[in-house]
This record gives sequence, structure tokens and C-alpha cells, in this order.
Amino acid sequence: MVRKDRTELLDRINAAITQLDNNYPDWRNDLWNKYYQADTGNQIAFTAEERKYINSLQNSDTTLTAIISPDRIPYSYFENGTAKGIMPEVLKKIEDATGLKFDIIETKDRQEYADLLTSDQHIDVKIDTYTDYYQAEINGYKITDAYLSTNVDKITGKFNSDVVAILKYADPTEVRKDILSSDQQLLYCDSNEECIQAVKNGTAGSTYLYTYQAQYYVDSDTSGSLKAVTLPQYTINYSFGVAVDDDYRLLTIMDKAVNYVQGDITKQIILEQTSTTSYSMTLSEYMRSNPIILVAVFTVLGLLLGLVALTIYRRHSMKLIAQKNADLENAIQDAETANAAKSTFLSSMSHDMRTPLNGIIGFTDFALRTNDVKKKQEYLTKVQKSSMVLKNLVNDTLNVSRIESGKTSLNPEFTSTQEIYDNLTLVVAAAAEEKGVEFHTSSDVPEDVYVKVDKIKLSEIFMNLLSNAIKYTPKGGSVWFDVKYEMINDSSAKFLFIVKDNGIGMSKEFQKIMFDAFAQENQNTKMMEGTGLGLYIVKRYVDIMDGKIDVESEQGKGTTFYVSFIREVKHSSLINNDKKANYDFTGAQILLAEDNQFNQEIAKTLLTEKGASVTLANDGQEAVDLFKNSEEGYYAAVFMDVHMPILGGFEATKAIRSLDRKDTKTIPIIAMTADAYDQDVQNCMNAGMNAHVAKPIDTEHLYSVLNEMLKK
Repeated sequence: MVRKDRTELLDRINAAITQLDNNYPDWRNDLWNKYYQADTGNQIAFTAEERKYINSLQNSDTTLTAIISPDRIPYSYFENGTAKGIMPEVLKKIEDATGLKFDIIETKDRQEYADLLTSDQHIDVKIDTYTDYYQAEINGYKITDAYLSTNVDKITGKFNSDVVAILKYADPTEVRKDILSSDQQLLYCDSNEECIQAVKNGTAGSTYLYTYQAQYYVDSDTSGSLKAVTLPQYTINYSFGVAVDDDYRLLTIMDKAVNYVQGDITKQIILEQTSTTSYSMTLSEYMRSNPIILVAVFTVLGLLLGLVALTIYRRHSMKLIAQKNADLENAIQDAETANAAKSTFLSSMSHDMRTPLNGIIGFTDFALRTNDVKKKQEYLTKVQKSSMVLKNLVNDTLNVSRIESGKTSLNPEFTSTQEIYDNLTLVVAAAAEEKGVEFHTSSDVPEDVYVKVDKIKLSEIFMNLLSNAIKYTPKGGSVWFDVKYEMINDSSAKFLFIVKDNGIGMSKEFQKIMFDAFAQENQNTKMMEGTGLGLYIVKRYVDIMDGKIDVESEQGKGTTFYVSFIREVKHSSLINNDKKANYDFTGAQILLAEDNQFNQEIAKTLLTEKGASVTLANDGQEAVDLFKNSEEGYYAAVFMDVHMPILGGFEATKAIRSLDRKDTKTIPIIAMTADAYDQDVQNCMNAGMNAHVAKPIDTEHLYSVLNEMLKK
């Protein structure tokens, strides 16, 4: 105390105490421990009654309830449901020293905390009770000695304003209205964080917090705009408040425990809590508060990114170069392989085409020079055989080209299995008889069964296999062709075709490549003449028909091929089999557009043999003019070549279809062309044609197509 007239002395003493608080916050506790508690020793001296009370709580496993404010970091707060801060840690030390157990009730905000204090719920201990005996008595608590002292700090920001942010639910003592002048406007907030935010954004000019709280928020401010000034004249002391209706011994026990934990224990707690709760800046916040470092970091990052980008670019470039080199090497190897394959192909084709061509030219010359009818007939027969060999060779080559270009497609239709079987055996039997090879056949397929299949490709498969069997079987040997049949359900069946011979067989090495194009095991043996395309075509056709082909072969003992398919089948009674063995086109006027004289003669002869009358057109324009100048309905059909001078077949067809007369929409226009791929057929249909006949002309197919068109 000082005299009333010594206000200057009072100010100096208060300033000195403030300096003590700032530099050595725990000086009061140290003096207390030094002069008052020294005689108590390291253990708390409880009376017998106090011991009895503690033991009764322990024996009944009773936990006392406690309450504390949830928003006074670092004094008190909750983290994951657990009370944290200086005050809860002091209570833990008291628990250790006394053996009492406390359950701190969690509240989510200051409102819930205030509501709980005024509710009917019994609370044994209020941890953060102001050391104000009168106020404590009003609130229903008796208080211990003070265990913690703190000053009040004024926090300001960069905005000047008379508005002061304070807690909406603050106690009168906490608000400390005597700090504020009467003309200051109050901004009520729900939490300390809202008070601080109001100061930072200029909504308020200042707020007041306890010293350690102020320290926490100032340290947390990365912008550096907050400042705290301690007001030494305003000190708040905290005690434990014990409910007045609790056992009197609880108050005396808590009072002794408070004096026990003061000093080094409380000082250590304060040091730990004010350091562990200090704010940790994020990287972005640290950079914003240190712009020079930010510029330096971005500069270094830019250089590093540039270096990384350059490294990645160089590696990528080297990888691209390596890939291009590898692609170039592969391209060179592919080109060399292609050249080698082309050379092999040309060599094989040159030999195999020259052989029948030599026969055609030679025997034709002999036939022209002789007057002996018998000799002439013999020569022409040999010309015909050589022509068939050349035709088969060309067909095989075209089939390979079609397969490799991906233009091969299936044209399945229901066909008599007996018809396919009879056609194959008839042709092969003649070839076997001519060579002196026995040909044995068997089939357990009922004659009235029709199978949905591309009969042309199926015939080519077995014509190749059977022809090879006869070719590679010496005179006196045998070839077998057996067909097995097994119904799977009412509409599908499994077919197994077996082609077997006791000829020369194949080596194990050749069997690995026998389905490759141009593969031939004995190319220098006259008996083995051919292009090596037969098995290649067989394998590809079997694959696209979803079939399976297997082989067993041994040199000197023969070869057996097994080919199996699963196909849709029908009974003959369900098939409309309206075919004519004999065709008669008597009275039909046919317009034939063909620019090649030999092709004109062949087609005209075939048609006139069946009674048709043929008008020739040497190009597409002449065909259009002849049709245009004829009477309606005069021509029954038009055969149209595709490649002709003046006007091609597509253009001529479109011109006929566009004429203003009724028969232009109904007259059948049939393509007769060497363009025989599936896409070529589709192109003809797209141009307005109705059907397609490929060159060289298959006589039976020509008659069948014309007959079908005339019926329609």
C-alpha cells in the first residue's frame, strides 16, 4: 500500500510487478513455495478424516465431475473429446497427488458451457473459478487458494476503430468493463477466434485476452498485423470451485493439493503448454510472411523445373531416336523379308505358270498345224487340262490375296450335304483313277440333311486336301474320304471330315510350317509341282468358318487330316430346293456389253447353246444406246462388263436405270467381270446391278444366275 498522494510511486511499483510478470511469470508461486510450503515436505499431509474420505471414493470407484471453459487456448480447450491446456494438466497433477478421479465434462462452445453451469446437473468442481469469494458464493461454490495468475492483454490490428470485440457469454469479471471507456462500441462474438478475426479484418479495433491467449494468437498471425500490450493493472487469479453441497473434506483436500502443485510443478506445466500449443505455420503461410524467401524459393524452383524439363526432354528425345532407329531396323528387316518372300513367290509363280502356259501354247500350235482329227482332239484335250491347271493357279493366288487383304467373307446358304459329297467324290474319283490310286469313300450323313455353309469354300477346302492326297500318293496307293455326323440338338450338328492317304507323308519339321504360304517340302521333285498355297488357303478357310483342323503324318507312311465344324442343319422338307438340271432360255433376248472379242464369243456361245438370242455391245455407251432405242420389254436381261472404254459398266448401268421407261427399273443387269472380290461384288450391287458372274466363267453358275433372274 502507498499513500494516496504517492501515485507516482504506485505507478513505479506496478510497472516493476508487470516486468516481473513478463520476465518471470511464476515468481509468486516460487515465493509461496520458498516461505510457506517448505515445511510440508514432498507429500501432502492429509488428516485422518480426509484420508477416510479419499478411501471411500476409491473403494466405491467414484469419479467426481468437473467443468472448464472450452475456448481458452492454452489455458483450457478440448481436442478429440479430451480436455487440454494448463488448467486440466494442473488437475491431473492433483489427481496423482490425492488419488481422486475427475471426469471433465466436454462442452463444444462458450454457450453450452454457460448453460451447463446454470442447469440442474450437479458438478463437483469448477476448474476455472475466479478467485472472488463473493461471486463464488453466489454461484454455489466454495473456492480454494489461487493456483494460477494471469494478466490481461490488449490486442490490436492494423485498422483503427473504437469498436471492441468481446465474448458474448463472458463473465463480468472477464469482460473487465472498467478497462473500456464509455464511448466505445462493443462487438459481441461467440468465441475468442471470432474476436481475433474481427480485429484482423477491421470489424473491430481491439480485443482483450489473457496474456497466454494473446501470445498464442499473435504467434499464430502469419500476416504480422496483430500486436499485444500487457495491462499490468489487471490480473486474474484462478481457483478451484467446490460445490457447496459436496462433502466439506473435498474443499480442504483440494486446497492442500493446490498448495502442493504450486511452484515447480505448475511452472513446468505452463512452459510445456505454452510451447506445445504454439502455432505451427504452414509452408504457404511462412512464405507469405517472408516475401524475400518466397522469391528465392520460386527462383530456385523455376531453375529446378527448367533443369528437370530439359532432362526429361533429352531423355524423351533419346528414347524417340532409339525407337525410330528400332522401327527403321524393323522396317529394313520387314522389307528384306518381303523382298525375299516376293522373290520366292515370283520364282514359284514363274515356274508354275510357265509350265501350263507352255503346254497351252505348244499344244495349240500342234493342233493348228495338224490335219489329223484324232491328233487335233488329243492336243486340244491337253490344252484344256493345262488351262485348268493355270486357272487353279490363278484362283489360288487370288484367294491368298483376298485372305491377306481381309476381304474374304462367308456366304452361307442351306445346301444338300449329299450334293457337296457327290460333287467332291465324282471329281476326285476321276483324278484317282487316272493316276492309278484307289479312292475309298464313306458318309453317315443322311441324304435329306441340309447344312448352312459356304459351299464354295467348303468344296475348296476338301478339293485341296483330296488333290494333295492323290498327288502325294504313288500309283497303287490308297486315299480315303470319310464323313462323320453327330446331331448336337434339333438345329445343329457336328461334322468330322477325314482325308487319309498312305502316300509319302510329311516330316515333323515341315509340319510346323505346312500352313505357311508357299511352303513346300520337296520343291525339286516333279511329282510335287505346285505353288504351296493349297494348305495355306485350307487353314485360313477353316479358321474363318470357326472350324478346327488337325494332322497326323509320318514320312513313308502317309498323312491324315481331321477337319471338324459345327453347323446349323435342316431337314430337306424345310428347304425350298427348286433347282433345274436343264436350262432353256429359248426366246430370251440378251444384251451383252463386253469389249473383249474372245470374251464376247465365249459368253455368246454359252448363251445361244441354251436358246437365247444375243445382241453385242462393244462398250458401255453402245449398250445404253441399244437399250434406249429398243422397245420396252424387248431385252430380258443385260450382261455388263465393268471395265470398258467410253463408258464403264457402273456408269452404263446407272444410265440405263435413269431412262424414262418402265422396264429400266425391272430388267436384270448382271455383272460379268474379272473383279471377283467380295467388295467388288458389293460395288456392283451398289451401282444398280442385280447379280454377279466372275471370269473365268463358270458355265453352271452363269446358267443358274440367269435362270434365277429371269424367274424374278
